[in-house]
Amino acid sequence: VSLLPGNTIKEILSNIEQKLTEIEDESNPIIDLLDLASTVVKKTGQQLQAWKVSHKKLNSNFKPPVRQHTTDELLFEAHHHLADINNQLEETGREVLEMQSYHYSEELSNREHPEIGIVQSQLLDLQGMTQKVDILLEAENNMAQCDTIVYFEAWVLKKQITKTIEGINEITNGRSVIVQEKPKSKDNVPNVIRPPPQLLEGFENLTFSVGYPRKGEINPTYLMALTFPFLFGIMFADVGQGLILFIGGILLFIIRSRVDISKRGEITQGLLHSSGIIMFCGISAMSFGYLFGEFFGPSGILHPVLLFQIGPFKFGGFDPMHEPLTLLRFTILIGVSFITLGLVLRVINHLKRREIGYILVAICWIWFLLGGFFMWVHWGGISQITVWFGEGLQMFLMLVITPLIIMLFVMTKIENFMEGIDFTIEVFIESLGHTLSFCRLAALFLTHTALNAMFLELGGVKNGIFPLGAIPLVVVGTILSLSIEGLLVMVHCLRLHWIEFLPKFYSAKGILFKPIKIK
Repeated sequence: VSLLPGNTIKEILSNIEQKLTEIEDESNPIIDLLDLASTVVKKTGQQLQAWKVSHKKLNSNFKPPVRQHTTDELLFEAHHHLADINNQLEETGREVLEMQSYHYSEELSNREHPEIGIVQSQLLDLQGMTQKVDILLEAENNMAQCDTIVYFEAWVLKKQITKTIEGINEITNGRSVIVQEKPKSKDNVPNVIRPPPQLLEGFENLTFSVGYPRKGEINPTYLMALTFPFLFGIMFADVGQGLILFIGGILLFIIRSRVDISKRGEITQGLLHSSGIIMFCGISAMSFGYLFGEFFGPSGILHPVLLFQIGPFKFGGFDPMHEPLTLLRFTILIGVSFITLGLVLRVINHLKRREIGYILVAICWIWFLLGGFFMWVHWGGISQITVWFGEGLQMFLMLVITPLIIMLFVMTKIENFMEGIDFTIEVFIESLGHTLSFCRLAALFLTHTALNAMFLELGGVKNGIFPLGAIPLVVVGTILSLSIEGLLVMVHCLRLHWIEFLPKFYSAKGILFKPIKIK
């Protein structure tokens, strides 16, 4: 794309020389713009000098049959003009210092010299040209070349192949050899990722902090926009505090849509990008707070609401402070569901790549995970382990041992025996450890509600009645919960996604497609 007409080095340098000539004619006393002019000119000179050095190193003994103006000569001539302009600017600087000695104000100077605005516009154009040179320099560093030949390889979008070939033939007058190669199955093809809506930018940043998806791999950005707030809401379940987060997210999103975020600092950019995360997390916190009866803590204003029940697992309808085991069972169910979802997506990825052996391995992993979970629900936990090998022995062999054996044989056939042993042990440990890791949902929720309950108790809040003296304490408790507890919950949400959930199906080893663009 960089070789299309209008983007050549010769044309860019010609435009630079023309702009510099105009600036030289119009550069009378420049007060505010002198620093900008010096910086841009020095940077351009350094870039052109670097270009000359790189060309000298790459020159071969091959000489063209016809004498032509070489790129080095053009660059040297442009550099000569740049040196003259630099001297003129230094002279202008001395004039400016003389003017400052007579205490001319900035407003007076601008009024007497309206051409400053014109010069500013031209200097900005020149700065854009230097950025083009930067891009072309970076592209040239990846090329092998001598006096008359340039060799390079590039990934090109399928729909852009014809346009790219025509551009190369036009710029070289047809003296080019172009070879098209389709990517091989083992090639890590750069992935074209379309940007999500502004509301989901924060979730994309969290996902791509791990790495980019490979070509054809599921992009979990939209999935993370559902799962991340879901887990956050369980640990931060509270209608009142969730409402504050929701309102804060809306305000940040409004600010995000009205300001130029590129001119803000990194912290401000990150906060504005996170407006969607804060908004969705607030909605989730309100939802689970309603199910668990939390309004600025267990204040008594709300009561638990049962959404539905599956066997011993309740979705709402209980007070976690008084029924911690019910909450623990609920979080284990969430953990098994998340890991199963990740493994199902793993199967889909293998189906896309037609990796039959790995598909069977992933199915056996799901079989083992759900089989062990069913054994725990039906026969009980570790305290009933003797029953597993007694009455439940046949079920244990079918649901737990059989998938591990099949997995071992398949991995041995795909890789080797030691790799099969290693992978099977890893599956056993990960399934148990990652499922139990979701118990942190219960621990952090209990910590959150206990912190709020402490301030409610100190303020004398009972049965939903808030004395006036309790309001400052509730405010302090809310601030602590939103700052310290909110940050802690956010970190654990990231951990559950980056370690327990995403690695089940997301390789994060992709390459983002970044074409050379010159505007």
